[in-house]
Amino acid sequence: MSVSAVNATTAPTETYQSSASAAQQAEKSSLESLNQDFDDFLVLLTTQLQNQDPLEPQDSSEFTNQLVQFSQVEQQINSNKKLDTLVQLQDLSLTSIALGYIGMNVQIEGNEFNYKGNGAYEAFYTLPAGGAETVEIKIFDDQGQEITRIPGSAEGGKRSIVWDGKNSEGNPVEAGDYKITVNAFDAEGEPVSTQTSITVQIDGIESIDGQVLLTADDIYIPYGAIQAATLPPEAVEG
Repeated sequence: MSVSAVNATTAPTETYQSSASAAQQAEKSSLESLNQDFDDFLVLLTTQLQNQDPLEPQDSSEFTNQLVQFSQVEQQINSNKKLDTLVQLQDLSLTSIALGYIGMNVQIEGNEFNYKGNGAYEAFYTLPAGGAETVEIKIFDDQGQEITRIPGSAEGGKRSIVWDGKNSEGNPVEAGDYKITVNAFDAEGEPVSTQTSITVQIDGIESIDGQVLLTADDIYIPYGAIQAATLPPEAVEG
């Protein structure tokens, strides 16, 4: 489920604060327990030293080993505390970066998209460096019915597809889910590999299992899936 731009600014922050609070509480509890055990150990050590037989003093090596173990445990707890702090700072940094994507158009790999019902829609396809002989671009509705065909360039590289939001008869289509297919062929009629990318507008962010994800049209998008990002035309014109 996607979240709105307003909620997106608070939900990940609350998650971060909750995680930070839990980590701090765990560290505090561990240190308090260690300090209590160490105090008990010192009391026991002092009592034994006071009551030992001067003619047969106890071996101090065992006490020394226990002191070393206490020191090692304390160092480990402090190291974990520093690592947790670094992780929390990294999560907060990623959240801040994600907030900057809200309202932007991003390109991600795929061929199914949600058309808002107004204006043109832009998608992309990529051909090998050698290009192709012919390219067929088709738009289908959510029932699998072909809506229209769009001419496309057969040159190699990344190319833009601009659909005007109309069917083959020139009538505007309704808002909804659509699919775009790009089929390319060489001079012998053999298929040429293609990669299709769609454009979605980021409408929020969400933190799931500690990972900050962008949301758009009820889909979750990790940072690594973004191929490009641009401001929407209305924002540029404004």
